[in-house]
Amino acid sequence: MKITMVGTSGSGKTVFAAGVYAKLMKRTFEKFRIIPRGKDYSQELIALHRFAIDYKSLAEKQWPPGTTETKYFELDLIYNGKSIAYFDWIDYRGGFLDDPTLDPDKASEVHANIVASDAVILFADAEAICKYEDINEATYRSGAEAIIALLDAYSINYPDNNLTFLIALTKADAIGSEWHGENHSFSPLIERGLQIFEPLIESTLQREKKWRGGILPVSTLGLGNVDRNGKITGFINPFNIEHVIMYCLGSILRLHQENLLDSIIREDETIEEIKEKYKGFWGVMKKTYQQLRGTYSDGDILNEMKKEREQDRKELKKIHHAIEPLERIALRKIRIISNG
Repeated sequence: MKITMVGTSGSGKTVFAAGVYAKLMKRTFEKFRIIPRGKDYSQELIALHRFAIDYKSLAEKQWPPGTTETKYFELDLIYNGKSIAYFDWIDYRGGFLDDPTLDPDKASEVHANIVASDAVILFADAEAICKYEDINEATYRSGAEAIIALLDAYSINYPDNNLTFLIALTKADAIGSEWHGENHSFSPLIERGLQIFEPLIESTLQREKKWRGGILPVSTLGLGNVDRNGKITGFINPFNIEHVIMYCLGSILRLHQENLLDSIIREDETIEEIKEKYKGFWGVMKKTYQQLRGTYSDGDILNEMKKEREQDRKELKKIHHAIEPLERIALRKIRIISNG
């Protein structure tokens, strides 16, 4: 499983990752936790430290530098103390999205990895969305324009791919209270975000009926912890970040579960077909004759099918009980715009 963060420079990817550390690595959230995985204890601790670097900058009330190189992490989703699924987390520097021609080789690598991803988190700057009244300028300044173009090209070139996406409206702590809505639901901001991403919703998603996606405002610092000049004044208090991660993982595992069930059905059918061929007296004689001549290839196929079925059943048993709580947590806040 692979989750990729996509956004232009300054869109909030780096700070978002610090929020993931604060919300899901330092502590559990409703029995869920994310931890680095490595070959040994030392490597896991080093990976945890790497993930925490930007969090520590924010804790010292300093903005971390933007992503200048690809950050790649191998992570483990834990539920109720047990490993549920491994997944890879990739954060690319935003420059490739601002202007792919600056480094075409790197841009091609990034595009290939996006195609190989099970889910993408798309970052748009909520502060820019709210600041500029002109819809076209807000779309451009927020980074949404580049994201829309990226997904449209993806759709045209890979029409049969499933994709889970979540539009994260970052820096929601920096916008005026008029955008917060009742009980901090951020409904006005979400509605503005839907206007910004109208080409994606009304064009791309009309032909991509398999895609699953939603939109949600997020913040790592939290309300009241950044002043109007952009200075950090309080300690990290993320909101909605966990729902983004839960949505991506829940959607990926839901699709994985469906594929496992399809695979088990096919394996059952193949096993029964092979057994049917060797039923009755003549079937037993045929099997015995082939075994004596060393030509009983169906036996190898049967054993392999049984092994694969057992592996699929074990995998299904491991993940199925985590899917419902993942999706339930996600859907408390996320506005769904495409349900696959």
